Amino acid sequence: NSYTKLYENYVDLILTYGSGVWGLKSYTFPESVQNRAIRMYLGVHRFASNKAINGDFGWSSALNKRRKCALRLWNNLCSLPSDRICRQTFIWSHDICRRNWCHDMKRLFFSIDGNNDVYDAMMPVNVNFYYDALVVKDKNQWKEDVHKFPKLRLYRTFKNEYCTEVYVKHLFNKKLRSIMAQFRSGTLPLKIETGRFNNIPIELRLCEFCENNSIEDEMHFLIECTKYDTVRNGLLLKATQTIYNFEDLANCDKFISIMSNSDLVKECAQFLVDAYSIRQNCQTVSWRP
Repeated sequence: NSYTKLYENYVDLILTYGSGVWGLKSYTFPESVQNRAIRMYLGVHRFASNKAINGDFGWSSALNKRRKCALRLWNNLCSLPSDRICRQTFIWSHDICRRNWCHDMKRLFFSIDGNNDVYDAMMPVNVNFYYDALVVKDKNQWKEDVHKFPKLRLYRTFKNEYCTEVYVKHLFNKKLRSIMAQFRSGTLPLKIETGRFNNIPIELRLCEFCENNSIEDEMHFLIECTKYDTVRNGLLLKATQTIYNFEDLANCDKFISIMSNSDLVKECAQFLVDAYSIRQNCQTVSWRP
């Protein structure tokens, strides 16, 4: 909450300055600044999916923040006395409605209401209502986009709502928060991820630390790999106490249940840190001459 407040007051105020006039179009730079701020907080690198980190962080898009400013400007212009020059210019622009600010506002209203009644009547609107409608549209679009990225194959099994996740708001230290964010976004350096850069076929990205002959993906790392059985006991015990009939679930269902249960966030993050530490130590030993 503190990080969000700092960003809104020291960054957003600059990025949205005057955006009531210019901010109705999509620009790359404001979104990239916001994505960079999210990456810094989560502790993930630039290869982490923007869809995943935004979905976990739950911030509204930079475009919608600018649209909110434009809606406020619309209300101000609609409320001005008719003898004001700004009001007369607004009416002139409204009548032309071609390749100008009013035309962009008309398209915005139509995208929300499906008609031009508000635009034609030149009437003030409820800014919060329209802003919330834009946020809902973005969330629905996010759900569709998540299914378009093969890298998010597991992410979309346990994440189906665009909202701030518990591990983001929890008072984790940076190490726990970072490894949790990497794991969820599919960028923790497991074989399933590193094999992409070495052009290794996905079926050959096998785990080198157990004898299961399985692909080392996130589910294998969290549930199946016998190398981490000793540090997994605490997580599985808490999962058994928290999730009904947990022991009878299939491994894929166990994975989804753990990743989507807010009561297991701390235990899951601690397991990831301990298990990945074991993995790194094994790699160090195997490469030692």
